[in-house]
Amino acid sequence: MRAAGRAGGWASRRGRVAVALVLACVSLACQASPQPWSFGTVARDAYRQLDVEEAAQLREGVRLFEAGSLTAARGTFASLAGRAPGDVAAAVWQQEARVAALERGLAPGADPAALDGLRDRYRRLAEERPTPLAWYLAARLEEDPLAARLLLQKALELDPGMSWAHYALAHVAARAGDWGAARGELERTFELLPSHLPALRLYGWFLAEAGETGRAIDALQAWLERSDQDLLATDRLRDEVRLDLALAFNADGQESRAAELLRGLAPGDVDEVRRLTAIAVVEQGRDQISSALEAARAARRADPSALLPVVQEAMLLELWIDDPAAAREAWTEVLRLAMASDDLAAGLQRFRAAVHLERLERSLPEEDGR
Repeated sequence: MRAAGRAGGWASRRGRVAVALVLACVSLACQASPQPWSFGTVARDAYRQLDVEEAAQLREGVRLFEAGSLTAARGTFASLAGRAPGDVAAAVWQQEARVAALERGLAPGADPAALDGLRDRYRRLAEERPTPLAWYLAARLEEDPLAARLLLQKALELDPGMSWAHYALAHVAARAGDWGAARGELERTFELLPSHLPALRLYGWFLAEAGETGRAIDALQAWLERSDQDLLATDRLRDEVRLDLALAFNADGQESRAAELLRGLAPGDVDEVRRLTAIAVVEQGRDQISSALEAARAARRADPSALLPVVQEAMLLELWIDDPAAAREAWTEVLRLAMASDDLAAGLQRFRAAVHLERLERSLPEEDGR
């Protein structure tokens, strides 16, 4: 993930929660009671301390950061963090800039422990001057979920009402597959701060992945409408949410709105494989099979190791275009890629490819004998 896009999540160097696991937790959407996108009065956040002018300066720093002007951005973030040491957005962006500086300095032969050193530095600072924000920042750099959870509990011991710690715990719980805990932490976040915009974005994504498309659309649209108030938001993150919203529209049967949103995303705005595979899904739903196949093949060219584009291509060739020979070739490639991976999603696709190949093997002699 590019450095400029990371602050949208609770922790740097974190990937998305595995989709296959989220899909197994429909109860997260079904049981969650709050609808935070309907909040009226914006509650005060004790960890949002920048005034209007300083918030504008922070946004300019984020713009510089996204544009690659790391030195100028670091200066802006450091200045704001020094003037408002209790502000979570300024502190997070300062941390992100430090991580980006280390990552850009990591080249063959460089010290691979540099990021470990930064992690140790933040933990040491929290131990020497314990504040809820200091423990939260230390937790953001933890790769070990148990260690992150323990650090966040230290933050809550000092401030049980720290919504940011509960928001982070929701991420940690989801990453570990503890969906009941993730749901509880999100609900607690909204109880403490109904206007918690990063949590609203996470909640909308959970709803979408769990199949609650109508509610997901409401949540994602509400976040986009208010994203100018989310000081951790970036232009890239907004585009990623638009892509998620397009997929939610498509799942809700609103293919034209989905296609319109996707047309607004240019190459480079989001991960290219995600953009192209989303286009393939939407075009297939609109019965534009040639366009869907073209998008799937473009995604495959963008990343030859990606599994989903090849699955899309194989399905289109077999079930819509009725080209069993080409479909067999595509499913064989799916099997090869899936066998090279050991994650759950790859295992499912490996089984799927085997089933389709067996069926195609039975049908191809008949095709060849015509």
